[in-house]
Amino acid sequence: MRKYSRGFNLLELMVALAVAGILLGIGIPSFTEFVRNSRMTSTANDLLAAMYSARTEAVKRRVPVTVCLSANPADASPDCLSGGETPVGWFIFADDANPEVAAANDANALFDAGEVLLAARTFAGVVTATPDSSFAMFQGTGFIRRSAETCDTATPPNCVGDDASLSQIIICDSRGNTQSGGGDNSAARALTLTQTGRAEITRSITDIAALGGC
Repeated sequence: MRKYSRGFNLLELMVALAVAGILLGIGIPSFTEFVRNSRMTSTANDLLAAMYSARTEAVKRRVPVTVCLSANPADASPDCLSGGETPVGWFIFADDANPEVAAANDANALFDAGEVLLAARTFAGVVTATPDSSFAMFQGTGFIRRSAETCDTATPPNCVGDDASLSQIIICDSRGNTQSGGGDNSAARALTLTQTGRAEITRSITDIAALGGC
């Protein structure tokens, strides 16, 4: 009985390796781009959800609720950004330990003793966020409060003094504000926040450039 060997001969093996190399050459860049876009989208959506969550909590609790960009969001007592620090994430807290008692540290954009930490998140390591301020503070009305002791209770509030509360965050990776996905779509993202507390995400190259770009 004649026996036949099974498997590839040398020519077939070389052809198979060549085809595999071509497919990998095409597929790896596309997969890398997909992973980068997924990280950017996840970071932007997390920030958007944080803003809406803080706004909802402020209305529900009837106290100021603050979202802070932070260099140590995973700590038990995280801090809002201070000068020269780079944000690596964010946290949300009720900016009033006791609504029944007026205190000097209410609505001061600092996580003080007795205040409730509501959520915290760290960015993906390859993503950077550049805010125009260290925090966004939502009043019990759902509107943005610019900074401690500078706004009245009108709707919308009338604010004076330093415009401390953030209005935008630019989210970038190593690609910067470059085209991704065709048209005016950018690899970067930007979150904008209005005085009424409404947050939006854009990935328009034109809009991101107008906000300062990466």
